[in-house]
Amino acid sequence: MKKFFFFILLLFLICSLCDADTIELKSGAFFEGTVIEKTETFIILDTGKTILKIKTNEIENIITQNTNEIPTPAADLESPHTENPIELQAEILETPPSEPLEPIIINPDNLPAEKDCPQLSLNLQNCAAYKCAIEDPLVKGFISEHTIYGLRDNYCLWKQTLPHNGIMRCRLSEDLRTKIAAELKSDVNNSPSLDEAFKNDACHISGYEQK
Repeated sequence: MKKFFFFILLLFLICSLCDADTIELKSGAFFEGTVIEKTETFIILDTGKTILKIKTNEIENIITQNTNEIPTPAADLESPHTENPIELQAEILETPPSEPLEPIIINPDNLPAEKDCPQLSLNLQNCAAYKCAIEDPLVKGFISEHTIYGLRDNYCLWKQTLPHNGIMRCRLSEDLRTKIAAELKSDVNNSPSLDEAFKNDACHISGYEQK
């Protein structure tokens, strides 16, 4: 009897995961839930805790496990079994349109940090929202976090945590971030163009503990 109930519980857990959809962003972040609406410009995802409206141009891949058709606002509601499709269509047109959902702005600070920063160079080049973590090459055991916040007034905002509570903040022009991104692609811990950024006051460091 115990084995039977264990089997039923296991089957329930497996089935609960079968309908999950996974959204992979170009920034490397993942969101899991149920896609409840999909258009050419955005999708709406129910995570079970909140409703997210995500622009399609920020999406890298959609892995859909649910075999049910995803509803879209443009879906044809006319059915071949409807006896009076004209009256049905008239009723739909009389229904007041619902207010569009405001897109949710993703705060990169709340994104899960990708290990070893494999996409840091690409996301810095595109100035896409991204967060990653990598061990500091000089201080063993210290994990440095990189966070890209996106464009503000045509400048890319980038933050890196440093040992001893230090923080590097950068406000990079397109030309400067292109140089730094190209160097980080070869070595994620080394960018000679950062010296230029510090000289131009595009980057500065603060918060070091006094020893």
